[in-house]
Amino acid sequence: MSALHLRGFLVPLLSLVVFVSCSDSGLTRHTAGPNVTLTAPTEGQVYAEGIEAPEFSAIVVDDEDPLENIKLSWSVEGLGPLDGDLTRGDGTVSLLVSTSLPLGEHLLTLEATDSGGQSGGDQVLFSVVENNLPSASFETPTESERYGEGRVVTVRLAVEDADESDLRGLTITWGGELAGDADAPTHPDSRGVAEAFLVDLGTGNYVVSAIVADTLGG
Repeated sequence: MSALHLRGFLVPLLSLVVFVSCSDSGLTRHTAGPNVTLTAPTEGQVYAEGIEAPEFSAIVVDDEDPLENIKLSWSVEGLGPLDGDLTRGDGTVSLLVSTSLPLGEHLLTLEATDSGGQSGGDQVLFSVVENNLPSASFETPTESERYGEGRVVTVRLAVEDADESDLRGLTITWGGELAGDADAPTHPDSRGVAEAFLVDLGTGNYVVSAIVADTLGG
């Protein structure tokens, strides 16, 4: 039997330690998209058709990008992107809408995208309704009614509006002899009645008028 003899030997072991570090110097890491909160319209808000262009607004905040670097996309489901005049403020944006909005319920979406491609958004439901304008009539005085000199003349205005659940929300602008009268009511009572008074009238002919506006602007 042969014997195998191993000589002891030493193998030098070289250890190379490599340190790898990551520096973010000069780089912007976008870990989250912009935070978007729609402030107008509010949920369920109602706009009157054709009365005025609605103005939508939102708060937009991003951890990395200033607002001017944020890409904004306003859209309504079923209609697509909205056109209008865009205004950027201090953390806020607004869009004065020029796109025609049809009657019905609509879902508004605002999507904001930062320079890193991260997006955030918000949605809200609003409605466009046909506005039935208020009606108004003077109960007193009647046309060409005569009063004695110095008498107090009661001016009683009755208003109606099928769209308003609370007639006290209607606004009255008086004209003629009541123009600028601080005591003349600017809103009717819950029955739809507003009363004003003319005093110290001398002889002559007098005119009173009133314009009634509803909460939708009609």
